[in-house]
Amino acid sequence: MTSTVETGSGAARGWGPFTGRQLMVVAVAVVVMVMFPVGAFAVASGSNTFITDRVTGTHASVGPNGNLQTHLNGPVTLAASTVVISAGSTTVPATGATFVLFGPFNVAAYKNVRLTLSTLSGPLPSNEFAFVRDGAGVLIDGFTLATIPNGVAGYASRVYEVPGSALTISFTNNDSVDADVQWKLVGRPG
Repeated sequence: MTSTVETGSGAARGWGPFTGRQLMVVAVAVVVMVMFPVGAFAVASGSNTFITDRVTGTHASVGPNGNLQTHLNGPVTLAASTVVISAGSTTVPATGATFVLFGPFNVAAYKNVRLTLSTLSGPLPSNEFAFVRDGAGVLIDGFTLATIPNGVAGYASRVYEVPGSALTISFTNNDSVDADVQWKLVGRPG
């Protein structure tokens, strides 16, 4: 729908009563009205462009050459490495009685103590139960070993964040076959 408007200098094309120049000014104004708030929001909010420390809330910075600044401020301390508190193996007789594997071991100086138990041969894992007691003899955990892919051996791994003063690990074999049990107790000093 075009129309011709007579002006003093000749004919101009437009849309309805508006000239092409007027329509262009309106179109530019609409684009500016829509894009300016969107651009201002992107600048002010940062979108997903800030790398923020979740503890302190401070933002990472970029150096004059455009590289992310990754240097550490202040003293740096590294977490203590994991140490083996106890490890070994034994045969648990097929009596159905509870057999103390090891303990009590003083674990007061450790955090995140991990106990790993496994059987290399013997009964079905569903017939093997482990019990973890604290220094006062109170039961703090009990579990059944899980079957690993070979279908014969059992495996279990547990973590105790703050285990207390001492741990004693007991094992019950409710099968007619003796169980060869291996254990490992590790922790982080601290």
